Amino acid sequence: MKVINLKIVQDGVIAIYNVNLIDTKSAYRIEVKFNQCLLISEDEYPFFSLAKLRGQLEEMNAFILCNGARIDVYPSAMSSVGEMAYELEMGKQATKLVNIFEPYDREAGIATFSAQKKYREIWIESLKNG
Repeated sequence: MKVINLKIVQDGVIAIYNVNLIDTKSAYRIEVKFNQCLLISEDEYPFFSLAKLRGQLEEMNAFILCNGARIDVYPSAMSSVGEMAYELEMGKQATKLVNIFEPYDREAGIATFSAQKKYREIWIESLKNG
């Protein structure tokens, strides 16, 4: 188990929380105690476990401030098995990898998971048109 500190913003208030990252042989588990609740997410891949945690937080109007929550970050099929994902820039092939759990302090770049998926789809189309 690895413990990291990440910021979560809710209703304009930012606080730092301990986040447990647990890599078992069959799943990647993330745990965080938020607003008196223990939130737990699991998936085969770290990025999608993070996406599930983000979904739980979004239901409480809260957003985690890390690279994996940025609208312009998404893993490739190869990078999804680890904690790295690509920065996506419209019209350009992705080349820059970032750690999905690294802090990202600009709230304006954070998005819901559905918005992030939509951005990726638009990015893919931009490569075809570029």
